[in-house]
Amino acid sequence: MKKISPVLVFALIALLAFWKVLFHRDFTLVVGDDTTESYFAWFNVAAYWLKKGVFLFWDPYVYSGKLNMGEPQPGMYYPVNWLFMLLPTRGGGMNVDGMQALMILDYLLAGIFFYYLGRSLGLRRYGATVAGVAWAYGGFTTQISGYVNVLSGFVWLPPTFLFFHRAMHSTGWKVRARNSVASGLFLALSFLPGHHIPPLHIGLLLLIYACFVVVRDWNKTSWSSRFSTAASLGLVALTGALLTTLQWLPSAQWARHVYRWIGGGALPLKWGEAVPYGVLQNASNLSPQDIVSLLLPYVSTSANLYTGLGVLFLALVGVLFVRKSDCRFFALAAFLYLFMSWGRFSALHGWINTFIPGIWFARELFYYLVIFQACIALLAGWGFDYLREAYSAEPESDFRIFIRRTGWVMALLVVVSVVLVAALRIQGRLQMDHPYFKAVGGFAVYTCVTGILLFLLHTRRIEVRQFSFFLIALVVLDLCSHVSSDIRPKKPPGNEVNTFAQEFWKLTPAAEFLVEKRKQEIFRVDDPSGVFPRNFGDVWRLESTMGHGATALVDYFEFRFTGWGPASNATALLNARYCLSRVPIPGMRKVFGDKDGIYLNPRAVPRVFAAARYKAFSSDSDLLAWIPAPLLAPRETVLLRQEDIRHLSKDFLGQVVSEDSGVSVVAASYETAADRLARTLTDQNARRLLTLFQAPWGWSVGDVVKLRIRPRVALEHCYLIVNYIPTCEMVSPVVILKEGSGGKAEIQALLSGLRHGQSVPEHPEQGIIDLGELEPQEY
Repeated sequence: MKKISPVLVFALIALLAFWKVLFHRDFTLVVGDDTTESYFAWFNVAAYWLKKGVFLFWDPYVYSGKLNMGEPQPGMYYPVNWLFMLLPTRGGGMNVDGMQALMILDYLLAGIFFYYLGRSLGLRRYGATVAGVAWAYGGFTTQISGYVNVLSGFVWLPPTFLFFHRAMHSTGWKVRARNSVASGLFLALSFLPGHHIPPLHIGLLLLIYACFVVVRDWNKTSWSSRFSTAASLGLVALTGALLTTLQWLPSAQWARHVYRWIGGGALPLKWGEAVPYGVLQNASNLSPQDIVSLLLPYVSTSANLYTGLGVLFLALVGVLFVRKSDCRFFALAAFLYLFMSWGRFSALHGWINTFIPGIWFARELFYYLVIFQACIALLAGWGFDYLREAYSAEPESDFRIFIRRTGWVMALLVVVSVVLVAALRIQGRLQMDHPYFKAVGGFAVYTCVTGILLFLLHTRRIEVRQFSFFLIALVVLDLCSHVSSDIRPKKPPGNEVNTFAQEFWKLTPAAEFLVEKRKQEIFRVDDPSGVFPRNFGDVWRLESTMGHGATALVDYFEFRFTGWGPASNATALLNARYCLSRVPIPGMRKVFGDKDGIYLNPRAVPRVFAAARYKAFSSDSDLLAWIPAPLLAPRETVLLRQEDIRHLSKDFLGQVVSEDSGVSVVAASYETAADRLARTLTDQNARRLLTLFQAPWGWSVGDVVKLRIRPRVALEHCYLIVNYIPTCEMVSPVVILKEGSGGKAEIQALLSGLRHGQSVPEHPEQGIIDLGELEPQEY
């Protein structure tokens, strides 16, 4: 029973913390923008294919196809995820209850693992229990529940540090090596859930502890001992790297070719570019005043660090009275991590990011608070054990004085809280249900109860064992109440957007239409209006031209920047047959919907097609510049680089036509009527909409293109071939102004419209216009 009792205790605590979702079906953890729109989508598509026996190394549903093997977010290599991804669900994706169970399991394991870390560091059972509860359910650890892969990674912090600590204090090299390898194993497990943040922060903590051990024992050890400390740290890193090769190797290769988004409104970075400190200092940093939220929940500008008076009091006892070496280390680490989380408000953060290579990769400052909470939790465990030991006998006089004065301070704080509430109610005219009243009221109650327990212990009215039980129960009640109060209902109040995954991703009529179409056709979906949630491709298994992730191919975005609009050549080349829009798209027929319509893009090329012509370019930039030009016929011409031609056989090249043979053609300039009108608008949003949702070039009256053409030999006749799609029965006039050394000439032509009763064709028709005789000169 002694061996399994910690597991049972923490299982009970998890039950008390998550009672809302375990016993009431109207509450959920799988809610919130990031959790639902990003993490659930990534897990959903991975789970769908895993149930079919496939690891989704290539994700065809976002960014017109993406190397999922190099994007670790779904945690495909994490064995724990498999257990929940394989749970059955309607539609074959991720089971919502399974994802919620994974999050609860993470907190259960976090508490159990931290308990055993505390025991390994010398804490008694009561102190280790307090430490486990304080870390799993206190501070910023509770705020990362929605970042599923980050939470799953930090769960392995305690065993990683536990075995590294044993390695640091092992005498034989075999034992040291064995513990270092075990630490590396758990470090690997912190990376496999799919995020680099946990292993980076855990690795930094191990580095700081190794430096602390070396400095502490400098005068007692030889150079060989110092080297063995560095060797242990290296063995941990090497083991972790080797065990995660299948994850980081493709990720490292992928990283060389992608943008990565770093938040804070900064531009994405490419391979080899470090995050500028100007971005780092503002990346989700803690404001100094947020420290108040350690005692008063929700009284913060951003991060809620609520830990509770009981835990902070015990941590203070640990800092002031426990003389153990490890306790001093974690007191120092708590100081470091608190001020590192302040970002630009703390020079310490700047120094560390300036002088320690690679720390910038840890990015968001909030995650320093997870390690800070671990330090507070361990200090509270040592403080609790010291308090118990002191009152098991006769406490020293200075500690008795400290307890007595602490009791008076707590009494004063309760009085101040009551006065503050009265002042805010009378002078501030705030309602009694205001969050600040709740925060101050809860603080006063817990302070009062803690003070009474200390008084009863100090005056020997209760035994140490009874005091221990009541104080742990108070800490559990405090932190579990805080966790459960943050659990959100599946149906939000009022008109708030429902971000519960099951409701958020319920198929809309438009989505149902596309899903049914996808069973009959092969196509991609373009959603420039944001009608569907981001990552809809992963959840509904609809191939889309965009998505939402931490990375995306540089080449793909450079191609996409040649045209974002539904009528652009880039969109046509991507096989974006259906476009979603809240405004009418000129030249496209609405095939479904009312306000949020689905439009059929007649210019979209098939996913696979054969072309008889090619055009070669000397550089990528020249090739990209050609894509948006009106001269590109997407269905008829393949664009190549000159170096690509060397890989094609002469027999093959003899059967296809180069567009550059006979006549050199350059698009000097081109402009649509919508572009000209947009320049006259002052409203930025109206200008963006007009530019984005304009008709293709040549589909509006007044569209202009200026070409420079040079025949290589004299041509008796040169023909301009116009690919077009008639949309009505009217003819379309085309006016051509030919200008050369021989003067100017105007050529007028008509492009025929639809025949009576004919529907809009799916493939372009051709109009052939004779430009007449041309000499080998520029026109």
